[in-house]
Amino acid sequence: MLHGRRPCRVLRDSREQVENAAEFGIEHNLGLNLPAMGGLARIPCIERNGTTSVRAVTPARRALRGDGRHRVSLDQAIRTTRQGGDDMQVKNTETSLRRQPLDLSADRRGQVRTPLVASNSWVPDGPHQCLHTSVRRADRRKGNELMLSETTSKVMWGTISVAASFAFVISVSAPSRAPSSTPDPHAASAAPSVSALAPAHAPSTSRRTGKSENAVRRLMGGVIECASRKPRLAHALTRDIARALAGRASRASIALYDRTTRTSCAYRADKHYDSASIVKPIVLGALLHATGGDLSEEEQDLARNMIVNSDNESTYVLWDMIGPDRIQDFLDEAGMTNTAIDEAGFMGLTQVTAKDQATLLELLTGEDDAVLDEEERAYVLELMRDVQEDQRWGAPAGAPSDADVQVKNGWLQRSEENLMNPWDRGDWKVHSMSAITGRAYDYGLVVLTENNRVPEDEHPDVGWGYGMDTIESVAKAIHRNLYPGR
Repeated sequence: MLHGRRPCRVLRDSREQVENAAEFGIEHNLGLNLPAMGGLARIPCIERNGTTSVRAVTPARRALRGDGRHRVSLDQAIRTTRQGGDDMQVKNTETSLRRQPLDLSADRRGQVRTPLVASNSWVPDGPHQCLHTSVRRADRRKGNELMLSETTSKVMWGTISVAASFAFVISVSAPSRAPSSTPDPHAASAAPSVSALAPAHAPSTSRRTGKSENAVRRLMGGVIECASRKPRLAHALTRDIARALAGRASRASIALYDRTTRTSCAYRADKHYDSASIVKPIVLGALLHATGGDLSEEEQDLARNMIVNSDNESTYVLWDMIGPDRIQDFLDEAGMTNTAIDEAGFMGLTQVTAKDQATLLELLTGEDDAVLDEEERAYVLELMRDVQEDQRWGAPAGAPSDADVQVKNGWLQRSEENLMNPWDRGDWKVHSMSAITGRAYDYGLVVLTENNRVPEDEHPDVGWGYGMDTIESVAKAIHRNLYPGR
């Protein structure tokens, strides 16, 4: 009763309205083990449908904040509910046959009226009548009887349908969602992902703090957060990042900074990923930090092959030369506190986050000499700027044509053999990090992805290409909003 009374007290409604709200609170929480109050099947039948529809918003919103995984399956919940309905005593349900016969007649508006023999109350018949009413009605004019009887399971299915339908309406009616003219064959044939279980995104909310505008938008169980000194930019970025990821099977993390417009964005930026080759700028940074920038010709050749050609053998030679302890020293000095070196020594399985990789880009493009001096930073950026042509995809897509672009990408399929983690079965990890500099540009973008699965009977490279497309879709949206027309 208090559930119904408190809101009305806050709104200062009348005593009668308070009592009515309390009655609603009791009536619609009694569930299906309630005989028809006052002989009326519509209480709480039709009213409960509306109440359940509103109540469905809460579980839908809670589901959208998760990733679609849950301990109790829908089938288990349905079976349990049905068992409870089957075990219920018939006399205590709304489908009880112990109802008074109802007369059928029409009122002056032409609406069918069903007066109760034991009461002068009535319920409208027609499209809004509850399907689960079980009453015996007599049409005195035509002398025939109409029996409407549905089982308790029917009631249960009606309630579930209301909740499920409402959740579906939320998913298809989210504003700002970019329509897709053609289905995505990869997403259709890939393993189920969060994007298939929840609406792509919800409307963003924005607020201004001091001179900055902040915008937040929920997306597939995560939150896109952007802030900018440039009016309306934060809102546009959250909106278009959500559009870029809508309908994609990829699971993504994003980190963006722009010193010029004082803009930043983050989406699942603290989530860990297998690094693949984006660990290589870390290795080079650790090498420079350990040697003070005094590299031998051999070390320079190895460094160039590692960054420009993404050569793994060169990387492992340097990895062994530096050692994990000195690599960790560099991570600590650089403030990359969430990056974890693989204990078995596999450089591509280093656990990285979008946030830490963006921290590295900020270090390389900044002016702080505490970790690497200006010459050392310029050396790393030079090699990233010289990356071979067929590896310049990803985060630079859509960048201003007059900018200097530094990039390092990584890709790793891990692994068809590892069945312990379903996210690893045939899954491509595809990542890209890029620093955009020169002229008035000074920003960096990191996009990490996984769950880029290979559809059955498709070439393995399809998963790799799918991840690339996801990254470039996000990158184009970001570059377009930061510097339109360039």
